[in-house]
Amino acid sequence: MRIVIACVLSLLVSPVWAQSVQQSGSVTPGHPAMWTTNGIVQDAGTPQQGFITGLGIQNNGGPGICINSAPITAPYNELCFSVSTTGSALISLQNYGGATGQSLQCDINGVTTGCFGSSSTGSSSAGQYLVNSAGTVGGLGGTNCVMIESAGIPLCSTVSNSNLANMAADTVKCNSTSGLAAPTDCTLGQGANYLTSTVLQIEPATARMWPHVNQASLPNTSAWNAVDPWGNPISCVGTTSQCLQEFITAAATNGWPAEVHCQGNNVGLGIEPVVIEATASVSVPVVQDWHFHADGTCNLNFNVTTVPGLVVDSQGASWFLWDGKIVYNVTTPGGTPGSPSTTSCAVLINPVTNTQDGFPGLYAGVFRVKGPVANPVTGTMTATVCISTATGSTIQQTLDFGEMNANNASNYGLVVYGASSTTGLLYNIITVEQTHGAILTGINEGYADNGHTANYNSNLWKINNIENTGASSRGIDVYGTFDTWEIGVINNGQGGLAYGIVTELGASFNNFRFGQIVGFSSGLKLDSGKNNVFQGMGTLYFTPSPFSSLATCGGSSVTAGSLAMVSDSTTVTWGATIAGGGGNSVLALCDASNVWTVVGK
Repeated sequence: MRIVIACVLSLLVSPVWAQSVQQSGSVTPGHPAMWTTNGIVQDAGTPQQGFITGLGIQNNGGPGICINSAPITAPYNELCFSVSTTGSALISLQNYGGATGQSLQCDINGVTTGCFGSSSTGSSSAGQYLVNSAGTVGGLGGTNCVMIESAGIPLCSTVSNSNLANMAADTVKCNSTSGLAAPTDCTLGQGANYLTSTVLQIEPATARMWPHVNQASLPNTSAWNAVDPWGNPISCVGTTSQCLQEFITAAATNGWPAEVHCQGNNVGLGIEPVVIEATASVSVPVVQDWHFHADGTCNLNFNVTTVPGLVVDSQGASWFLWDGKIVYNVTTPGGTPGSPSTTSCAVLINPVTNTQDGFPGLYAGVFRVKGPVANPVTGTMTATVCISTATGSTIQQTLDFGEMNANNASNYGLVVYGASSTTGLLYNIITVEQTHGAILTGINEGYADNGHTANYNSNLWKINNIENTGASSRGIDVYGTFDTWEIGVINNGQGGLAYGIVTELGASFNNFRFGQIVGFSSGLKLDSGKNNVFQGMGTLYFTPSPFSSLATCGGSSVTAGSLAMVSDSTTVTWGATIAGGGGNSVLALCDASNVWTVVGK
């Protein structure tokens, strides 16, 4: 019987011996094993030099892999990774058994920095960070905060207050912690003293662009930082404007409010260390109900051949504010207004694309550029600011230009051109603090356009100072109608001035009020229009006009007490009723009986 049992057992175990596992090479205790080939295993190597090519773990919700710093019977720290189909994935670093809580660090190319804002002890939630007294960025539970980010300083790394002071001036919320007092609002750049032991919250919904902390030492083609309202980077690949074009396009296309923060003059060194350099036009696409602001430290340098600098398409009910300088360095400038590709202007407003309201135009908003500068390398360029109305109107808009510097090398300070039977410049408020250095005209409204003067209409112009350079130049050259011009002074302070104010044929019913016009060589004014009024330097002047061009006395637009100058009266008798067709110039009064009568000659 024993022999039978032995035979049966030998048959049962024989398949096991056929599938035996053999060891290849030496092994180290504690190392995992790995298959080398069928039936052969070997030591899988060290963490620094492992041979395992794949490791799959399936675990829903709990830790799938953990590393302990010591046996669990002693104080230890534990790092675990888990994933779930019903909740967030989790990286957990915990201390147990009285072990000291540790920070989570990342070593990237030999540089050790904090990871995920965990350099402080205690619990933290996603997106929570703290600048503590040691100058490190760490986690803090219970408050909704975001990480501090600045180019040149890794995210959530140890940073000094000097570095914090150099960060972009993004508005933040500063709330006190541990009973420390802090202002309600401050900025990263200006509020560095309050950042220590202070929780920060940058509110979303605004896209931002700002320079790297070491931008001044980088090539002038190097892209700046640019992020969407939620901190996601905006791609700057292939940029010709250090990411400005890409930033504007992304913000305008998506409707994000956008801010650009730069760096102004270093007064101590007397230099502008950081400017935005562009080697092609920067185009602002069509927008609706949008807001853009580049602060007063933002200086934009264009280095182009002929094309304009900043090109602006249609804007419906939007605000575009550039409060720094725009310097236009052009090598082969075009001199006269015309095609956008050959009109050399620091700023070209050229609305051509329909807004969501269904038509092209710049309307119902604010457009401001505080410091456009003409700086052609050779030749004479068109203007510091050009407004084309060939395709779309600029209408019911506030336009604000600070110092328009034509730099003795631009034909015009500001030129408006291209009106058609359906487009023009109408019902706007246009402010110019100063324009100087123009060769032909400080401000030209209508540029050689006697055919559509009615569509340069009913604008309010506010101008502080015009100083031209050309000996034959004109302070203001007007083709429009029903405009009101409020002017401080027109002079020859840059070297030349022929006429202060010129009204062209067809320019009519304009009202000019000025403080003084001085230094002219040919005349205070050259009036070829009709029914224009000039008031300044203690005088009141009416353009002599045919009687037939006067509105009906006592009608809807002219009431008793109105004055006009008639160029073709049949009578010069004081108090007589005026009729046209004669050869006398008289001062006419719309009297109480609703007739035009002679009150002077």
